[in-house]
Amino acid sequence: MPFEGASMNKHFLDALSNENFSSRPPVWLMRQAGRYMHEYQAIRKKHTFLDLCYNEELICKVTKMPIDAFGFDAAIVFSDILLLLEVFGVKLSFTEGVGPRLYSEGILRAIDKEQIHKKLSPVYNACRLLKEDLSVPLIGFAGAPFTLLCYLIDGKSSTHFSKALTLLEKSREEFFRQLILVKDAVILHIHAQFEAGCDAVQLFDTWMNLLPKAVIDEYIDTILVDICKNVTGPLLFFSKSISDISILQKIPAQGFSLPANYALTDARRVLGKDVVLQGNFAPELLLEDSSFVVEQVKKIAQTMQHDPSYIFNLAHGILPNTPRKNVEMLVQTIKNL
Repeated sequence: MPFEGASMNKHFLDALSNENFSSRPPVWLMRQAGRYMHEYQAIRKKHTFLDLCYNEELICKVTKMPIDAFGFDAAIVFSDILLLLEVFGVKLSFTEGVGPRLYSEGILRAIDKEQIHKKLSPVYNACRLLKEDLSVPLIGFAGAPFTLLCYLIDGKSSTHFSKALTLLEKSREEFFRQLILVKDAVILHIHAQFEAGCDAVQLFDTWMNLLPKAVIDEYIDTILVDICKNVTGPLLFFSKSISDISILQKIPAQGFSLPANYALTDARRVLGKDVVLQGNFAPELLLEDSSFVVEQVKKIAQTMQHDPSYIFNLAHGILPNTPRKNVEMLVQTIKNL
């Protein structure tokens, strides 16, 4: 649902429409509501992570925190990509310092819209409430099927997901059967977020780079293309590490979040002038001295300053030990261009 009214910040929406002709790009950060904020830490002392994810009042509160604190040009709903797997009957837990644990019984079965809405209604209700209150656009998000299946099969976070890749080696047919079931659920989840008022949805396929080259084309054609063709609003695609940026040309998303190893100007040349580009500021740079942060932000932002469909963002999520001052300086630097 598009924003209306002069009081609404439309920088992000203009970039989505290839129409941001202002002197600066819009700015928001992946994981912008998180552990680097003392406000978030205070809430986490009282509530578990899953308590936050399933309480619509707390979802709204945490989502708005970085908007109120830093003045980002877009909010992203506070949630987690793994919540969707609980719709399949998966038991999910998070332990501080350990990460997620997933426990699954039986095989994946198809799920319907009613099951999705019953389990994730706090997320969708929070989106509706946020739309009534925010002065910036709202971004929803979902995990992509391969990344979700990696967590589901291995049962925990990893950098190699050996169990998932072993299933692929043993039975490509079974692997894709499960991918398709997850894909159908992802589409329903994205639809529900758009229906709840989100202005865009970001699809996180963090671990797509682990797929063998012999499989990746089939994965894109069978899974990712189908998702892109079956959503009703702007879809932004993110993968943490991509070996070849030309791979993205095969994915009909409206935009892409780029890792730090790809120059934005090269991406613009390869992907075309009408595709939305986000990134590619390395989160590690925010750990440096503030003056250095300002210098690096200006360097990227000025390179893309007259690009009407560029959005300033990180190459991946903000790090928990990021100094708050550096986030403030980043946003101020962008807004002062």
